[in-house]
Amino acid sequence: MLTKRVLLLVISLGTVMTLDSAAEVPGSGVLSSCTYSISLPRGGETWRHGTSQTISWTKLGTCSSNVELDLLRDGTKTHTIATSVSNSGSYRWTVSSSANPARDYSIRIRDKNDFDSFVVSSNFTITNSSGCTLEVTEPAETQTVYKEESFTIQWNRTGNCGSQVSLDLFRHAGYVLQIDDNAPNSGEWVGAIPGEFATGSGYSVKVGDLGDSSIYDYSGSFTIADARSCVFQFTSPSGQDTWYTDQTYSILWSSSGSCSSEVALHLLDAGEEIMTIDSRADNSGEKSWDVPLDMMSGHDYTIRIRDTSDAESEGYSEKFSIVDAAGPAFIYWIDNVARLDGAAGSVWRSDVVLLNPGDEDAMVELWLFAPNGAQVLESTVRNGTEGVFEDVVGLIGTSGKGCLGIGSSQALQVSGRVYNEVPDGTFGQYVHGWNDGNGLAAEQWGRLLQLRQTEGQFRTNLTVTNSGISNATVRVALFDSAGNELHQYTIDVKARELFQDLEPFKKRAGRPNLGWGFAVVEVLEGSGLLVSASVIDSRTNDGTTIPIIVAAE
Repeated sequence: MLTKRVLLLVISLGTVMTLDSAAEVPGSGVLSSCTYSISLPRGGETWRHGTSQTISWTKLGTCSSNVELDLLRDGTKTHTIATSVSNSGSYRWTVSSSANPARDYSIRIRDKNDFDSFVVSSNFTITNSSGCTLEVTEPAETQTVYKEESFTIQWNRTGNCGSQVSLDLFRHAGYVLQIDDNAPNSGEWVGAIPGEFATGSGYSVKVGDLGDSSIYDYSGSFTIADARSCVFQFTSPSGQDTWYTDQTYSILWSSSGSCSSEVALHLLDAGEEIMTIDSRADNSGEKSWDVPLDMMSGHDYTIRIRDTSDAESEGYSEKFSIVDAAGPAFIYWIDNVARLDGAAGSVWRSDVVLLNPGDEDAMVELWLFAPNGAQVLESTVRNGTEGVFEDVVGLIGTSGKGCLGIGSSQALQVSGRVYNEVPDGTFGQYVHGWNDGNGLAAEQWGRLLQLRQTEGQFRTNLTVTNSGISNATVRVALFDSAGNELHQYTIDVKARELFQDLEPFKKRAGRPNLGWGFAVVEVLEGSGLLVSASVIDSRTNDGTTIPIIVAAE
C-alpha cells in the first residue's frame, strides 16, 4: 500500500458560479415544462475563427419550436449566434472572428418563449487562425499586491503566439497605465507597483499579443495596498525543493524595514493553513524544522512568515514538495503528456495505460509536473487489469504540457500515446514508460536519428525531461545527413521539468529546409534525463517518436 499518502483531487466537470443578471450556470436547465441539455460542445474543444462548428442539444417536455443561441465568455453574453432558429437539436455556426481568442467560452441555448428554460455548455476555447491563446494566472483573484514590493505577472500561452506581449494595468475595466509595451512572451514578468498609485480593489492586468490585438486575457481582480513597513523574502524552501518526512531542514529568509524581533511561521497546503511551525520564532533569518513523519505527501506546499506585531506584514515561500520518506514502492515516468493546441492547426492530447500484472491491487498516484505547478490524481488498478487514463491531462483537471510521474504500490507496465485529434479521427505516436532512475546521467550521450525539417512538410521537436530531483544541463549538436555540424547549444532543465525544443533545425541552426538530419545529445550535469524527438508530418500532424540511441560506454 502507499504508506501514509493521502492526496485529494477535485476534477472539474463544469464551472460553478453564482447566478445573477450577468452570468449563467452551466448544466441542464430544469424548469416547469421544458428541459434542455447540450451534447456539443462537450467542453475542452478548440474552435478556430472561420471554421464551421456544430452546436447540438436535446429537449425534453413542452418546448418552443424555436431557440436563441448565445456565446458567453466567463458566463457573460458576448455575441448572439442566432436570435431564433428551429428547435431541431442542431445548428452549424461559423465561428466569428470578432470573438477574441480565449479559453472560457460557452454556448447558451434558451427557449424562445420561456427564457427561464436554458442550458449552458461547459467551457471551450476559441482561437484565431494561428491557434494562439493567452491565459493570465497571476495576479490571482482577491490577491493583494503591495506598493514598492516585487510582484509577479504569470500567463500561459498555446499555439503560435508572437514573441512579445504588452502588459497593461486596469481598474474597474478602465485603463490605468502601460506596465511594459514590449515584454518577452516568456510567461512571466516581475516588477513593482510604484507608490503613487491609489490603493483599493478592482485592479487587473491585461496581457496582449503584440502581433494580434485580438489575442489577450485579463488577470483576476486584485487589490493594491500601501507599502508595508516590514518586508520578508524567502531563500529556502525554493520551488525546486523536495523535503522528506522525518528529516530536518532549514527555513531561510531575510527581512527589511521595521520588523519585529519575532515572527510566526505556518505551513500551507494549496493556500490553506494546515499547521503552525513556530508561533514566536526569533527573526534571525533561519529556523530549523523537523518535517513530521505523518505529513501528507504533496507538491503544493508553501511556508508563510508573519510579523507577530503586524499581521499585514507577511511573506510566502515558493511552492515546494513534501514526500513521505518511505515513498511508493515503484515509480515510473512518462516524459511527455499534453493537452494543448500546437503548430499547423494541431490539437494534442495524451492517453496513459498502466497494466498491473500482479496478484494484488495497485494503489497509484499520477503526478503531473507542469509550468503551472504540480497536480496529483489518485486511482486504483485492479490486479490483472489495465488502468486506462484517456486525455490524462484533462482528467487531472488542467491543460498544457508536462511530464508525468507515477507512484505505485505494485509493479506496473507503463505506456502512453500523444496524438493529434482531428474531426475524422486521430494521428498519434507511442510514448515510452520509464522506470525511475533510468535515463541518461552526466557524461552519457546518444544520437537521435532520421530527423526531418522541411517547411510545410516535416518538422522536428526535441524533448528533454528531467526526472531527477536536481537541475541538469545537456548539450545538443545538430548535424545534416552528411555529418556536417550545423549548430551546438546547451539547455538547462530544472528538476521534474519537461523541456521541449521546438524546431531546432529551423530556429537554432537557421535551416528551415534542411531535409534529413540527426542530433547528438550529451548530459553535462544531472541524472535521469529522458531524451527523445518527434518528427511530425506538417500536412497531417501525424507524429513519430524517435528514441535516443545511447552510445556504448
